[in-house]
Amino acid sequence: MIKLFPKLIMLDGQVVQDASQVESPHLPFPVKQNFFENPEVQNIAGGFLTSFFDFYDRDRSQLLQLYDNQSTFSLNVNPIVPRSMNVSAPTGWGTSISLSRNLSKITTVTARVNRLFIGPGSISTAFQKLATTQHDLKSPEKFSLDVWTVRDIRSPGDQGIMISVHGEFLDGPQKWKRSFDRSLILIPGPTGNMIVASDMLTIRPYGGDDAWKESPPQHHQQQVAASSQPVAGGIPPAVQALAPDQQILVNNLMQETRLKVEFALMCLQQAQFNYPQALELFNQSKASNSIPPDAFM
Repeated sequence: MIKLFPKLIMLDGQVVQDASQVESPHLPFPVKQNFFENPEVQNIAGGFLTSFFDFYDRDRSQLLQLYDNQSTFSLNVNPIVPRSMNVSAPTGWGTSISLSRNLSKITTVTARVNRLFIGPGSISTAFQKLATTQHDLKSPEKFSLDVWTVRDIRSPGDQGIMISVHGEFLDGPQKWKRSFDRSLILIPGPTGNMIVASDMLTIRPYGGDDAWKESPPQHHQQQVAASSQPVAGGIPPAVQALAPDQQILVNNLMQETRLKVEFALMCLQQAQFNYPQALELFNQSKASNSIPPDAFM
């Protein structure tokens, strides 16, 4: 089997070869632990999450003021994802299973509706049923953040912030180590503070933090300085010289528009790397037939 799949590490729950002996995949862009659309959302998200997880661990009732009558909370328990072999396997999921809205498991409309908690009262009930937790906020390397602005959340034209957090925590009195993913949509509240419009929590077996360990800086620098000419099928020097988050925007625009890399870069540069504006420029140019056919892949 390993001859057919040389990078296979686990089969049917059994480790078939040492992960350290498997060659790491070569990714087109450097791995970054965090992504922030701009410094403003970075500051908002950083301050918010520090307080949020502190209260979530110590006193969840203090968080209810961050939810209004339209706020939603849901929990998804995903027990089948691969688990790190470096920690003991927990014996179960406790009360979390009874609250889980995993749509691959919960198939009836009534059950799905009943497990979507709306408003502070319902969310408080869910929070009280969940086991105690500990998030190690003093170890930022255990967490990965993606933060960007979103629009049209509750009404056309309104704006908020999307926060996607991945990390680990200790669950319950047994302090089982687990991983989690949490998606929070924040919007301005009536007094100007940020409130939670949507809160989606996934808990899963502990998987470690290798997924967001950043690429060695020297590797990226070598890529940038390796050649002054584009390599066939490679990344042009103009793109290599960009910041990693800008490289990601170029790649996303290429995927969405099918533009070649140099034209996607040109479009983003004209929009000052504002992605929605770049898409608008592309659509306008496409509608006016001003994009040459050879600009597309």
